Amino acid sequence: MLISTIDYNEYVGRIGVGKVDNGTISVNQDVVVVNHHDPDKQKKVKISKLYEFDGLNKVEVKEAGIGSIVAISGIADISIGDTICSPDNPVPIEFQKISEPTIAMQFVVNDSPFAGQEGKFVTSRHLRDRLFRELNTDVSLRVEETDNTDSFKVSGRGELHLSVLVENMRREGYEFAVSKAEVLYKKDENGKQLEPMETVYIDVPENGDYVARGNRNIKINGENIKPILADAVNQLDNVEVINHLNITDYIVEDNTIKGAFGFHMENGTAYEIRAKKVLCATGGAAGLYKPNNPGFSRHKMWYPPFNTGAGYAMGIDAGAEMTTFEMRFIALRCKDTIAPTGTIAQGVGAKQVNAKGEIYEDKYGITTSQRVYGTTQENLEGRGPCYLRTEGIEKEKDTDLKKAYLNMAPSQTLKWIEQGKDPSEQNVEIEGTEPYIVGGHTASGYWVNTNRETTIHGLYAAGDVAGGCPQKYVTGALVEGELAALDIVEKLKDQTFDITDNKEEQLLDEKVKEYNNILSDKDSIFTIEQMEEAMQKVMDAYAGGISSHYQFNENCLNLAKEKINNLITLSGQLSAKDYHELMFYYELKERLTICLTLIEHLKARKETRWHSFAENLDHPQKSDDWKKYVNTKKVDGKIKVILRELVKEDEYYEHQN
Repeated sequence: MLISTIDYNEYVGRIGVGKVDNGTISVNQDVVVVNHHDPDKQKKVKISKLYEFDGLNKVEVKEAGIGSIVAISGIADISIGDTICSPDNPVPIEFQKISEPTIAMQFVVNDSPFAGQEGKFVTSRHLRDRLFRELNTDVSLRVEETDNTDSFKVSGRGELHLSVLVENMRREGYEFAVSKAEVLYKKDENGKQLEPMETVYIDVPENGDYVARGNRNIKINGENIKPILADAVNQLDNVEVINHLNITDYIVEDNTIKGAFGFHMENGTAYEIRAKKVLCATGGAAGLYKPNNPGFSRHKMWYPPFNTGAGYAMGIDAGAEMTTFEMRFIALRCKDTIAPTGTIAQGVGAKQVNAKGEIYEDKYGITTSQRVYGTTQENLEGRGPCYLRTEGIEKEKDTDLKKAYLNMAPSQTLKWIEQGKDPSEQNVEIEGTEPYIVGGHTASGYWVNTNRETTIHGLYAAGDVAGGCPQKYVTGALVEGELAALDIVEKLKDQTFDITDNKEEQLLDEKVKEYNNILSDKDSIFTIEQMEEAMQKVMDAYAGGISSHYQFNENCLNLAKEKINNLITLSGQLSAKDYHELMFYYELKERLTICLTLIEHLKARKETRWHSFAENLDHPQKSDDWKKYVNTKKVDGKIKVILRELVKEDEYYEHQN
């Protein structure tokens, strides 16, 4: 039998749990412990206690046969992956080796002024005993003592792994402090630092056919990947990272990028950065529409609220060609918490049902836009609210769901806890979010060539800000960044850089004057926040927001355009009292610019290709005549619409006039 789980009892020590794969196992039987990944391990032991499971209880037995799941005690150092077998045939069962830890944190005795107020166990001895006791059941955890007796280095398989340990200890009454997580690196035999990576094992039939295929990318934990990327950048000798710098405008001359302007958030220093090439990877645009949670909670949304669409707006103002803004993205989320629904829908097979208990996803379809549209229609036709049907799922699934959401959307786990009802006891209500402009989902963004260069020479785009390539998500965004970087490096080989531009000082002076004109102690008629709220209300009511069920017509869009232009005019009267407000001013300016472009895109596409994403009531049907890109370009202050043919999958595309 292969040991697949480890339990622990204070009286008998470690308990190995596994399934009997061959023969029988009995009490007082002489056996050998071997391990597939440790050829030298071969230990003779005797089975002292044998248990089978009856529900959640262990029942002591004398013997167990093939297929029985049993627990064995009396083997002190038994571990996951060990094989219990006959001395006559000591052959280990193959298994995937448990991966080594990837991050580490310091668990430290709380020495703050408030120490001892929250927990019962506060000393280093308490902390040490609890951490080392965890090693009895968690074989992927590592605990090391340090030079400081009050501090212990704890290494685990990612932030979720350590977060669960922290939370369990907190609930048990342990009071302690933890350090910032650090990435664990390894070195090869030559002392070269190795890049962290994981190996994915996929079991397939012997004939090599897929067991199942899906259209989802591998999910990447942002809390893990961001520190890794940041650390890699910081180790580069020829890279300067400037934090707290808010970029406001590109420098473009003769349709060629020359750099960018910005100001420092802490000291107000104005920057004029000159560059041969520029790569924009600022993400998409949120906050254009009135959200599900207005007022104080308005930033509680699906897409990061700090993604204002600045990268889009600077390109629009500089005359870059943009594409597919009309294909907005609307996520289907858990009501109030904005938590992802896919974890529930796919994880426990929860169907979308209306208030009558009817499964409606079969009627509309299961793509993201169809799920949103179906939910919207069921509510419109009086069969709402809508839910993911979790009532009646297995009780153990409750814990799985709460643990899954604890890392990705803790608010959903907290909601279940606060309501006192697990998912198996209550369906999860769902609703659509406000629309977003997100290139990684719906191809909205810069019109780029195959190497991700925009129509402005030397300006590149990657990720959500790059258009024309839907459903690329995180992995696709990383690939785009590499494509752009490779092309930049190749073209820089032959490019010279004129550092004697006489306009530099003049241009910077003009930009400083612009910043200073906005910075003022004078009271404006409206605040920046009020203007932003007005913009969101206009877009919500007239450009297909939540309150209009994502629907619009040309008359509504014309009104939206008129009102947004009025807001742009009024925004010229705004002032900012400090650099933080100055940033808010430019965020509003950026969002208003995107709103105008978005409205022109919505007007231009005379069809409804994807319901809810672009629900045009004047043209409610899909049309083959519109199998094309809708692009726009700002010319002489006005948005010009450009229609382009589809780029085929295997086609290498270069920009055309």
